[in-house]
Amino acid sequence: MSDFAGRQWLALHAAMETLNRAPSTLAAMNRAAALVADTLRAGGTVFACGNGGSYAQAAHLVAELSGKYGKLRLSWPAEHIGACGAELTCIANDLEYSAVFSRAVYARAKPGDCLVGLTTSGNSANVLKALVCVPSDVRTIAITGRAGLRLPGGVDVEVRVPSDDTGTVQVVTLLAIHAIAEAADAVVYEGAGGTP
Repeated sequence: MSDFAGRQWLALHAAMETLNRAPSTLAAMNRAAALVADTLRAGGTVFACGNGGSYAQAAHLVAELSGKYGKLRLSWPAEHIGACGAELTCIANDLEYSAVFSRAVYARAKPGDCLVGLTTSGNSANVLKALVCVPSDVRTIAITGRAGLRLPGGVDVEVRVPSDDTGTVQVVTLLAIHAIAEAADAVVYEGAGGTP
């Protein structure tokens, strides 16, 4: 029998070693967490999008913000772009798949909001289009793999995971999501003596 769990355990250690060799990635995670915290503190909404595994991780981020992460608090305004199947398939079918996120975020994002785009390859057309279409007063974060974001002009914060391995990028992305969620919790608890 193969040791699938053992290989995943080794992959987790490899992901941690990747971070140990990349302090700039940890610094970017902290900047992303601070940007989201500032957005929430100012009353903005956090939008998140991605494809496949990144789609699931975008949903995870929204759940941590609108639900609960570590501490009990009120819900933060957060939306998983693409979660409405009718909207997603309408845009994909009637327009084009590259517009499934941009159409929704363009219609909903307001000044002071933040869009988090997750793309392991850094080249997902629909995520790139969403990051480009937001007004300049909507802050943007991208979480990518080693290749980085293939977007002229970039974003406000890019968390670039220095790995070509999809699993490693996804594990480190989860750490970034949890750093953001912890920062969102801290907004409620800072200066409040530990009570909401």
